[in-house]
Amino acid sequence: MAKALDLLERIAQGTLKDVIHWRADSVSYHHRHDPRGHRRFELIASARRGYATFFHLWRRGELRGPAELLLARTINANLRESMAPQLVFDDSRQFKEYTRPLNLLGAMWYQMCRAFTREQPVRRCPECGGWMTCERSTKMMHEKCAAKVRQRRYRELHDAQRETRKP
Repeated sequence: MAKALDLLERIAQGTLKDVIHWRADSVSYHHRHDPRGHRRFELIASARRGYATFFHLWRRGELRGPAELLLARTINANLRESMAPQLVFDDSRQFKEYTRPLNLLGAMWYQMCRAFTREQPVRRCPECGGWMTCERSTKMMHEKCAAKVRQRRYRELHDAQRETRKP
């Protein structure tokens, strides 16, 4: 999940240069160092082997396409293990498709899928740095964080007014 979140954020910010690397006949993802200090590589696409069609579609040096393919592959692999499509009978007396997560991790991967496809926008809260879903386009931070910011501003204003009143 950490790799997927990192990729999603790097795609949004356009900071893929240090993790997506091109070679003559392949493009790979360079993981952060593991606990032993080794840097790991993951093949995204190759001219002759896996995902050759994608490799030939991209311009050499392109970063976003390979990152999106890797993120889609990661999400799909996890969704296959943790989601169950079903038919349910709804209130309008019709059968509708419903995708049910099998566990909490499945629900998290489904949210990641919806964030990647932009069906459910997500962003980081500027106050606490945590992820949040944005139901409306004007949402800038978590409600609790917004309340803390308002309270802090009120106190700063109140303290400034108190300082100016002192003889």
